[in-house]
Amino acid sequence: MTNSETGRAPQLPPSAPPLPEEVREAARLAPDHWIGVVDPGWRADGPPPRWAVVGEWRSGETGEVEEWEPNDEYRPSPSALGWAEPTDPVDEAVRLAVTGYGPVADVLRALADAEVSFVRAPEGGPLAMTSPDGEPTIPVFTSREHQPFSGSLVHDTLPVRELAAYGMTLTVNPAGPACMVVGAEELPDATRAGQPTSARDAGPADVPATARLFTPDDDLAAPTAPDVPLVSTAPDDLALPGSPQISATEGSTA
Repeated sequence: MTNSETGRAPQLPPSAPPLPEEVREAARLAPDHWIGVVDPGWRADGPPPRWAVVGEWRSGETGEVEEWEPNDEYRPSPSALGWAEPTDPVDEAVRLAVTGYGPVADVLRALADAEVSFVRAPEGGPLAMTSPDGEPTIPVFTSREHQPFSGSLVHDTLPVRELAAYGMTLTVNPAGPACMVVGAEELPDATRAGQPTSARDAGPADVPATARLFTPDDDLAAPTAPDVPLVSTAPDDLALPGSPQISATEGSTA
């Protein structure tokens, strides 16, 4: 029996997320199990890594859900964070890399062959901003939706390879939901790379210190320092969109 207004079993704490029907059915079919809920952004084959598991529900001997255990290692994907659809391949690769669901190599590979816009300096060429460590960086935008100054400043478009010749870092989509700072020297490596890295090989540890989420309080001119967290903390009552993936483990948590 559950509370129809909240979707939670009566014995579950208020901090537990709404109970998906898929989990309720899995609990009925697998009494006395832990049932893991996987972030919908994880699409690779095989068991997911621990950081892609939202948490686990516990089914009792009667097949009713009796407990919710959130996963402190969980890293929400772009879809779980509620972000809109990416505007282009570079934007998609950046979002996946920053949240740990894709390799940084995919960002470099997509960026190396892309054309991006930038704010034009009064004397021509790209307008550079100064990072906190005093180094110049060029803010670049992969689509018009990411241009915070489109109505007030003049923009130009160039291939990324030409912008890299200026020898400065490129701050990709600083006003977007996810931003990444890329060194010009990193781009040639992407053009020489072999097969794309699989999603299973990606993870939070693969994201460099220059990758970050953008928040409205951030300074657009300031790429992230190494100690800035890569992703925001998921709330305890996170309700995932769509149908969650589920897996059952008998006896104890994985």
